Amino acid sequence: MKERTKTRPKYKIVFRPGKTLTKVMLLVVIVLSTVTLIAIHGAIQHAEEKAQALRSQAFAEEQEQQELRQDIDALGSSDSVEKIAEE
Repeated sequence: MKERTKTRPKYKIVFRPGKTLTKVMLLVVIVLSTVTLIAIHGAIQHAEEKAQALRSQAFAEEQEQQELRQDIDALGSSDSVEKIAEE
């Protein structure tokens, strides 16, 4: 009895430009998306830092406004009038 040897089927490699082009385009889209996301992340961080600086500035302005109102309210009292007259 003869042993049968299994022969491998021969596959033919066919270049399909459409599939390669699709892969390249997908890679380009992924790279551009990544770059865009990094840029957006940087812009968000900058905006958050600016917002925090503005909040700090607003707090300082509110404190100054409160002090000025206290000074204005004190001007109407007799003690302040005497103090101004002495100066």
